[in-house]
Amino acid sequence: MRAILDHTAAAVMVCDAEGRMLLVNPEARRLLNRLGLDYEMVHGRRITDLMRELLPDQDLRREDFGNMVELDLGAAGEYMVNLAEITRP
Repeated sequence: MRAILDHTAAAVMVCDAEGRMLLVNPEARRLLNRLGLDYEMVHGRRITDLMRELLPDQDLRREDFGNMVELDLGAAGEYMVNLAEITRP
């Protein structure tokens, strides 16, 4: 799994069942850096809390999970994000 994450061009952030960030791949680290963050700052934080802080004008709801969401991250660019819950162990 790590080899796949390390070599994909997509930014991938993996969270636990409570939504706390557990690991990110290199592209996600680059995205965090463009936002002025580093992995150590966000590790263990809930991704929804982080997104609400970064995007206070974006109305992300639980219903958005499983759908593509367009996010404007200002100087970091615009992204299409797929928010997907993993519901199995």
